[in-house]
Amino acid sequence: MDDPPIDVSTVVHGDHLTVKVSGEIDTFTAQVLADEFHTAYTAAKPGQVVVDLAGVDFCDAAGARELTSLADVVAAQGGTFQLRQVHPQIVWLLDQLGVGYLRSCPSSPGP
Repeated sequence: MDDPPIDVSTVVHGDHLTVKVSGEIDTFTAQVLADEFHTAYTAAKPGQVVVDLAGVDFCDAAGARELTSLADVVAAQGGTFQLRQVHPQIVWLLDQLGVGYLRSCPSSPGP
């Protein structure tokens, strides 16, 4: 079986977790992102989470749903969550799905 078209790396620095994602976030790869995130988040229990999407060239509704789920996990623990370096087509998708707040208001809940 081929590796999924996604790469996820995590870096913890103090109370800050950075998750760098490259490739595609979709129905087939969202679970890889979730697993890597939850492993790092559970071990570090950071107060701030940044997901860097500079290397993501595709995201569908399943990917957006997973990003929202990750943000909900962080918010439930009182932390902040923010997407950074989001490509314009992904910004459009997030806005259309009503979760554009993920990139601009790190601790705000959705509508």
